[in-house]
Amino acid sequence: MGLRQLAAALTILLVSGSSTLPAVPSVAHRPPLSPKQLRESLMADCMKRHRFRYIQDLEAPAPLTEAERRLAEGDYTAMLADREKNGFRIFARFVFPDDTGPGGVAAYRMHPNTEIIKALSRAQAQAYFEAQTSCHAWAAGRALGRKVTGFEDLDAQFKVAAETAMRDALDADLRLTAAARAYAACLKSKGRPVADSRPSQITSQIQKSLLDQLWELGRRQWPRMRGNVMPDLSRFEAAPYFREEVRAALDDLECGKDFYPVYQPRANAVQARVTREWGQE
Repeated sequence: MGLRQLAAALTILLVSGSSTLPAVPSVAHRPPLSPKQLRESLMADCMKRHRFRYIQDLEAPAPLTEAERRLAEGDYTAMLADREKNGFRIFARFVFPDDTGPGGVAAYRMHPNTEIIKALSRAQAQAYFEAQTSCHAWAAGRALGRKVTGFEDLDAQFKVAAETAMRDALDADLRLTAAARAYAACLKSKGRPVADSRPSQITSQIQKSLLDQLWELGRRQWPRMRGNVMPDLSRFEAAPYFREEVRAALDDLECGKDFYPVYQPRANAVQARVTREWGQE
């Protein structure tokens, strides 16, 4: 997140006094590692050579609840209820910190190595990041066949690949294009700026400024961290950001209510494919 050799592990089980050994599955019959699993395995090996601990980020996403499935399909009623309560789910996690169950707004999961880095001194953190950068470049090359300079470059290339796939799949669709134009016109009528009205870009127009605020707050709190850093905010601190988020999210939904049911399933399928290919799931 060289290549480890895979060896069959022999386990001796003594059941009811029997000394019969169970059959050991052949390595050839084990399921192949996903791109992410292979990259994370290589990352751990590489960081170990640099004398740093690295916890592999292999937690599988939880299955969707019925409410999440309806949201993913662009169902208006489900989206309205969610946005009235949670906005875009950006600052809501700080306002509802106890909502940590499946699909909860406070269920944000940091990378398992975040706490390791936070405990390091400034000099140690710098050494960790230097090792991490070289290891990311090496692991991505081996596992994904991608030439990158480090994690930030991998993330940037993944985003470009995802955006390109979205454009290729969605922007030539005449039905989506017409719906996106109506969506953009509605947002502008509500005083919401729209820089890009293409189907692949329209849903992120309002969210981007809110996310920029979030990451900037995080970088101020954790200057040793790199990339998008989640801040630690109290309910009081998050409240003004959240109130604007809810207003913006409701405006966005009302303007995009005819667009989302057509767009969402197709966009999800494209995103899932590219995410796996780049080991980002």
